[in-house]
Amino acid sequence: MKKYFVASLAFLFVGCASGPTLVGKWQVSGMKSLPPNSKMYMTFSAPDKMDMEMDMPLAGIPGAGKDAGINFHVLGTYKQEGSKITMKAEDVKYTTKGIPDSVKGMLESNMGTQKKSMMDQINKEGAQSIEWKGNDEFTMKSATGDMTATRMKG
Repeated sequence: MKKYFVASLAFLFVGCASGPTLVGKWQVSGMKSLPPNSKMYMTFSAPDKMDMEMDMPLAGIPGAGKDAGINFHVLGTYKQEGSKITMKAEDVKYTTKGIPDSVKGMLESNMGTQKKSMMDQINKEGAQSIEWKGNDEFTMKSATGDMTATRMKG
């Protein structure tokens, strides 16, 4: 009887293993459309929420501080089906740092168009292929190029 119980438990654990999961925070590299020295992160949470964060330096703007930048969060949902992922952007939020008020005003006046453009680009992409390289790294293939995501620990 004890042998059957242990065998049943082993079957349960092996049978429930579903492979790698997107849930977590990922550092993304290889996105060619971002300005130099930009950083990108993607956070996926169960059951279907996503937050795509882009941190872009803007130190080259006249009057901006050396740590000047803009941080975007594209919020939305995702659906994973096998080796495909589809993301849907629903909102874009942003914050600025070290930017003169005159430049902030210019950014504000263009932000509606920029937000729409970012959301449209993500939403028109459709299903993208993902290729797992272990539990903590995957490559996403999209129309704009391949990106590599590495799970952040801690």
